[in-house]
Amino acid sequence: MGKFILRSILAMSLLASANAAQAQTTYTWNNAGSNWSAAGNWSLAGPPLLGDIALFTATVNDPGVPVVNPFLDIDQQANSLTFGLNQNLGGWSLTTNATPQTLTLGGTGSTGITTFGPQTTTISGPQLAGAGTGASAIVLNVTNGSTLVLAGTTAVTANQGNINVNGGRFVMDNSVTN
Repeated sequence: MGKFILRSILAMSLLASANAAQAQTTYTWNNAGSNWSAAGNWSLAGPPLLGDIALFTATVNDPGVPVVNPFLDIDQQANSLTFGLNQNLGGWSLTTNATPQTLTLGGTGSTGITTFGPQTTTISGPQLAGAGTGASAIVLNVTNGSTLVLAGTTAVTANQGNINVNGGRFVMDNSVTN
């Protein structure tokens, strides 16, 4: 009887661990509107939370449909941001208003901001922050054929991590404020 209880407790704890590992959800930008915080602008009712992945890539919309770029309307959080080609085989632009909003990234398994080419992703205005130090520091990954541009008043304000340029191009362009 004691072994059965011990096995049951062990099985439940393994199941709970597996469920916790699966708690990370991927939210895909669906091109329906511009405000990051609007649930209807994500393929799952969003926006993503600190443990989740925000994915910006081609949607089911037909090629040629105008791209609706995300606008960071309030402070937000996510585990990671991944930018691929949009439906017009171009890049993305993430902006905010005159009062910069903060986008906090990080957590277990975070890859920070990752871009895939051939495309250019421009982040203009938001303050970027890592959720913590070490594995939760913000990391920028620019892969082969892609370009990541930090423009305007964009700054990494807390828990800076690494910038990994793996065949891509990283540009810091604060010409808006020069």
